[in-house]
Amino acid sequence: MFIHRNIANTVVHTDLNLLSVLTYAMEVLEAEHAIACGHAECGGARAAMSPQDLDQFNHWLRNIKGVCAAHCEELQAMPSVQDRGYRLLELHAMEQVKKLAATAIIQRAWAKRRGPRLHAVQSMAPDSPVPAPYALSL
Repeated sequence: MFIHRNIANTVVHTDLNLLSVLTYAMEVLEAEHAIACGHAECGGARAAMSPQDLDQFNHWLRNIKGVCAAHCEELQAMPSVQDRGYRLLELHAMEQVKKLAATAIIQRAWAKRRGPRLHAVQSMAPDSPVPAPYALSL
């Protein structure tokens, strides 16, 4: 298992660290799977749902805030902040799989070989109302 993490486990196409790790995993290790994993109690998701100004951190959160804005009605209808956070993480992980799929690195791997399979996975707290694990696979 080869792991890359950042705040809110976000795929940003200008993140050279992510792109370097992804290139190594796909082209050298020929990884068969890539996983975008959300996790319960994610500080990035909490920050994205907050109206607080977080200076430079706002730039990074733009990605997950965009997911939040795109699903605003659904999230606002959830009964609690915790439920909204869990759902946001689920939606965010699925969006990150789409972003992985759009990278030239994954496109090259798909053209060269039959992999990798991409998965969105949610790691949930034991008392979560959201069934776990769930997965979106490409």
